[in-house]
Amino acid sequence: MGFLVMDEMFDCWTVAENPYDYHLYFKEWSLRDTADTVRRDRNHPSIILWSAGNEIHDTPKPDIAIPIPILKSLVDTFHANDPTRPVTQALFRPNVSHDYDNGLADLLDVVGHGTENTHDRNQWIAMRDHPEYSGQFLWSGIDYLGEAGRWPSIGAGSGLLLTTSLPRARAFERQSWWTDSSEGHAIAILRATASSGAITLTATTEGLPPATITLKAAPPAPDRAPASSMQTTPSSPTAKHASTSQSPALTVTLSLTPGSACFPATPAQSPSAESHSSPHQSGTAAHRDRTSPPDSP
Repeated sequence: MGFLVMDEMFDCWTVAENPYDYHLYFKEWSLRDTADTVRRDRNHPSIILWSAGNEIHDTPKPDIAIPIPILKSLVDTFHANDPTRPVTQALFRPNVSHDYDNGLADLLDVVGHGTENTHDRNQWIAMRDHPEYSGQFLWSGIDYLGEAGRWPSIGAGSGLLLTTSLPRARAFERQSWWTDSSEGHAIAILRATASSGAITLTATTEGLPPATITLKAAPPAPDRAPASSMQTTPSSPTAKHASTSQSPALTVTLSLTPGSACFPATPAQSPSAESHSSPHQSGTAAHRDRTSPPDSP
């Protein structure tokens, strides 16, 4: 795996975000620290651009007349120590501070929008459909310590990955956006809706028909067999019906078709599905692809 790195200098200039942060030293040390950082890192091939700051609070304040000279001096320092890479800045509320109109954004080689993106799919679509955007800054990609809220939480849980690098469900959703469904291994995204005592799970992937799973609780029949028994009756070539005698009984209906989101059709495999229920899974249903080994999770 390769990484493209933006090497960023400052989280504040002369306006403080915290009482004892770098704003106390910015005027005296910012150019020296910028030059030293560039000289230290410029031989790393992964670095593709430098950043003069992230959401700098100087620029939206009309009573501060120095943001443009500050940014110009920083950009000049970057270029003097590395003329091969562009310079950017994550502008903070540029429509309010008029960074697009007052000449500040024009000083940058690459204009950066200061607000990070969330996991919302519509934000990804907006980026995908506008080629002038090079990508997203997703908040956050990985869980991290801090910004935890109340004890006993010790970290933020908004990442695609856990701190152990294991993926969350939303990571597979984002992977599906980058997966070509014609390759036969598209990711199915499940969304649940509840109505009239039933829960419907709909699996969707772009370019493929959706698949639905409906779960509905119903009281058992008086002459039903003991709770450990299970009856499975095919209802159609592409759907099966399974129920248990537990109280309440669980009715599971799967409607899966060849080439659907759950089973992209491939020459070597015909789509199939089974629903499984056991006395140890009251109120749940587990689904397994027949192509998986019997003991696989």
